[in-house]
Amino acid sequence: SLESRCMLSIARRLQRGVHWVSVACLALSLSRSSSTIVTVHSQTSAAQVTRPALLMSDAHKDAASLGTTVDTQLSSAWPPYCCVILHRTTGVSREVFVEQRPLDASVAAGRLTCFGGKREQDEEPLECVLRECTEELGWSPARDELCRAVDLFVDGKLIAWFYEAPGPSDAVGLRFEPGVSGEWVGSQHDPRLSPWHRTVLAAWHCGECRADFSSLDEASM
Repeated sequence: SLESRCMLSIARRLQRGVHWVSVACLALSLSRSSSTIVTVHSQTSAAQVTRPALLMSDAHKDAASLGTTVDTQLSSAWPPYCCVILHRTTGVSREVFVEQRPLDASVAAGRLTCFGGKREQDEEPLECVLRECTEELGWSPARDELCRAVDLFVDGKLIAWFYEAPGPSDAVGLRFEPGVSGEWVGSQHDPRLSPWHRTVLAAWHCGECRADFSSLDEASM
């Protein structure tokens, strides 16, 4: 189950000596998706990097003011692609706003994907996400609401940074590109999702900040 996977991830992070703030963020993610209350106590790891720019939640933002650290799983190298997980909470579950790509798209044709795209030369990742949202939706989340969430690696190679932010409200008038539409999905296991994005959302739902996809597994997805 999702809950048992998240608890296992917490235990593994504690064994690695990951900083308590990173573990607390994972516990917060778990509490958002279930009624479980998690209490975590850990020692600070000696192998840490202070990187406030990579913080993923309000808990991380508060910790940044104290000079604390985050899990070093997040990459510092800029990726070729940047995307955003636009989410909302309905009842006890989280939904993600995704793009329905046209059947003639050159990449992920007919699939559901998170919004985003290729980073332009010398373009900062955050600026890439804002630009792509504006182009694809006619709307973008507030800059200060965008937080690093998951790094996608395919066959060991960094492919994309995924940010997260609250999705558009129903009152927002979105403007999609020709042949594209958007919809809310409630499961990272939706078979219509692109295999890469399904892997990322599975990691995100469990509070993991790295998603590894193997092309050898793509045929089975």
